[in-house]
Amino acid sequence: MADAADGQERLRRLSELAVLSEQPFVSRVPVLGPLIAGFRTAWNNISTRWYVRPLAHQQSLFNRALLDELAALRAENAALRAELQALIAPLQEWLISQDRDQAELRHDLSETASRLGQLMRQLDRPAQAIGDNASSDSGDDPA
Repeated sequence: MADAADGQERLRRLSELAVLSEQPFVSRVPVLGPLIAGFRTAWNNISTRWYVRPLAHQQSLFNRALLDELAALRAENAALRAELQALIAPLQEWLISQDRDQAELRHDLSETASRLGQLMRQLDRPAQAIGDNASSDSGDDPA
């Protein structure tokens, strides 16, 4: 099932992104780059780290909980799809059977209508013959 494998891969990638982590400061300035990065790190330690770390931790916990819920929903969805497929298969077979029965009934009805038409024509012939005889008899009667 390629869809399930694809979904698992997407969940794995999201899982890698769920936990926030601090990124080290880097500077591309030649010679003074390490000194600048060190100063930025020291300043970050003083000014924001104490505030940002708890927020990042809280966000990471939320992300993980959301991923767990998403994984549970995917599993539930897969189970419901399987259950639905198990219910649909017998219904499809029943519909095919009903279609065959209807085709057979249409065929039988067509044959019956054709036979009824033949019988009606046969009944009309003797009546016409009797009618023809009756009119010829009444035309010959001088009384």
